[in-house]
Amino acid sequence: SMIVAGAIRRRSGFLAFATILLLISGAATGAAAVTSGIRVGDTYVSNFDNSGSGEFTQLWGQLSISVGNYGDQATQDIDVIKRSGHTDIYVYEGVNIDLEITGVGSVEWQIVDSSGGEPADRGVWKASTNSQGEQLITERIRNPRADETALKQSITLDQQSGTVFVTIYQP
Repeated sequence: SMIVAGAIRRRSGFLAFATILLLISGAATGAAAVTSGIRVGDTYVSNFDNSGSGEFTQLWGQLSISVGNYGDQATQDIDVIKRSGHTDIYVYEGVNIDLEITGVGSVEWQIVDSSGGEPADRGVWKASTNSQGEQLITERIRNPRADETALKQSITLDQQSGTVFVTIYQP
């Protein structure tokens, strides 16, 4: 309405220019707030990254989640809604994980000897159906180090399509 008023009064265009500038800056500010929890393309997240990136929606791309015990650093739970793509979850020594994955029928996993890097065991976790009719995989991964208390960590992944692979590094 301010643009129309400026045009009708035959102003020099300053009022229209200022209005357009304010509208563009307001739209940019609003768009940044709306998309702050959305990731596009390949994404990496870890439990010691306290920048607020532990809870987000990923539209597509590969997702890498790394969880370890990094001393006194505060950790955050990881909660991801993922539309499509591949997800890798890396669980390092000294962490106990409560893992909940919905939307996929199975998850491949392997246990790797952290000293030699050789796979020690592997398998597949199959989904069950929860009360809402969703495919659900819940696992508790206990992976403590002998020299310290294990860190408790929660990972929730709602993945609508694609694959999930979990690698557990043990001493």
